Amino acid sequence: MIEHLIDKPTDQSVDEWLKDVSRSTVLVPVATEEWVSLSGIRALKVRNGDRKSNESENIYVLNGSKTFAIRASDLNNAAFLRLYQQVIRTFRFTGR
Repeated sequence: MIEHLIDKPTDQSVDEWLKDVSRSTVLVPVATEEWVSLSGIRALKVRNGDRKSNESENIYVLNGSKTFAIRASDLNNAAFLRLYQQVIRTFRFTGR
């Protein structure tokens, strides 16, 4: 799922904002987080939960001031995971 979140306020840096959003939009504890490049744009990839439960992955990225979350929750399903990884590799923002 790709979800449009609230726009980034002008008084926060990209790093601060994406970390804040990652913690306020998913209430499950953070397992791991790392900065990644999504189509050449700095993004925050967060895994929530643990391997014993249903772990989810959320990638937070900005397009201008618009904040988006790319969410995946069926990471234990190999077929789904392959499709999700393909979506992430080919993801691009297009013109308005």
